[in-house]
Amino acid sequence: MAQEIEDKAKTTTNGKAKEPIREDKVNEAMWTVDEILERCTLPYVVLGQAAYDIKHGKTPSGERIVFGILKQHAVPSQTSLLPVLLKDVNIYDVEILTDGWRIFTNGVTILIRIIPKKFPTLLDPDTVVYNNWWWRLPNPFNAYWEGWDHYDK
Repeated sequence: MAQEIEDKAKTTTNGKAKEPIREDKVNEAMWTVDEILERCTLPYVVLGQAAYDIKHGKTPSGERIVFGILKQHAVPSQTSLLPVLLKDVNIYDVEILTDGWRIFTNGVTILIRIIPKKFPTLLDPDTVVYNNWWWRLPNPFNAYWEGWDHYDK
């Protein structure tokens, strides 16, 4: 059963194999979103499978890369800059969600989630170097990863 689910995840709806996303495209998409969030002065934490991969020195994999922003930091004067800055870097495929944004760039799906609750592992992020850049990850990471929720849905 698990193998069957895994095989389905590797194919598109028409049954053809999904094209793996190149590492350089993933890195470029992450750097672009990092730059935009920094310009908006929105502190973020990388969540989910991408956080796990970065922590272990691998290229982020999975269906999407999730950036989490605590609700107290997501004030309208800062979040209102996101659409403007995304257009400045030629990213026009942005979907507004009830809890953030979904961005499609370079074949990569990036979610920016507003996290309403103050989860202890997100309050004081750890920094890890991946691909010559500092990325903020949940801290302590093992408590986050072994926890019941990775806040990346």
